[in-house]
Amino acid sequence: MQEWPELCDVSSLCKQQMFNKADQSTLSTLGYIQAGYCDAAEKFSMYRQDPDFHMMLFTTHGEGILHTPNESFQLEAGSLIIVPAGQMNGFDLNGDHWSIAWVMLDAKLKWPSLKESGVYLQTTNYAGVLRHTIESLLLNMQYSQFDDQALEKMLVDQLQHIVEQSLHRKTQVSAVQMRLQHFTYLLSQQLHKNWNVEQMAALIFCSPAHLYRLTNQWLGKSPMQHLQTLRIERAKQTLESQNWSINDVALQVGFKDLANFSRRFKTLVGQSPSAYRASKRS
Repeated sequence: MQEWPELCDVSSLCKQQMFNKADQSTLSTLGYIQAGYCDAAEKFSMYRQDPDFHMMLFTTHGEGILHTPNESFQLEAGSLIIVPAGQMNGFDLNGDHWSIAWVMLDAKLKWPSLKESGVYLQTTNYAGVLRHTIESLLLNMQYSQFDDQALEKMLVDQLQHIVEQSLHRKTQVSAVQMRLQHFTYLLSQQLHKNWNVEQMAALIFCSPAHLYRLTNQWLGKSPMQHLQTLRIERAKQTLESQNWSINDVALQVGFKDLANFSRRFKTLVGQSPSAYRASKRS
């Protein structure tokens, strides 16, 4: 079995904040050893031989890689890797930057789905939320003007919810699926933008040709067709929930021409936008 020394090699360009169990008594009693976040740049390596805690490592931006003696895991935005106590592991920055948030759990307590599952990589929608939750807890702890017990309880409850939901999730996905899910998430945040394939490929740091291969193989459509599907789905949601004009809905989802929007909407949905809205409100 490959072995490595305990190692902590972090560049001065990295920006990180964390709190330990001694800093947060409420979380300590619930079994939380540490929580924190880091914006890594230049150099960020952490290797442990026999950790006495369970680690949940969420990636919010960029890319890293986690090694065990038997395999390596690519960690991209929107991923969560769970490493049980006692598992030799090490992780490194893999690129220009890597933004992460983490929670370490007391191995003496019983946590669901940890010992029996081994190292486990999955997608998550909680990475950004966890980061903001940890930032808010740190602010509440560090500055007296934010010393709000009700706020602290809400944040602790939110952190607990994220951990519990993440530990109970059982669906493991491939790295390609994870990458496409993150691509779809990023695209859906900016549907109004006048996208081209080169700009879309840059979202996940690949070439336009590679993006074509990914979407055709896994989604059965081209990148632009995927974008159109996302736009029409968002338009359906907006038509159901808002009283905006059809033209305003079209602009919100990236269609500058109303006739083009209506034509594409009817092709995919089978009704015109106005007919669809009327059918949902009758």
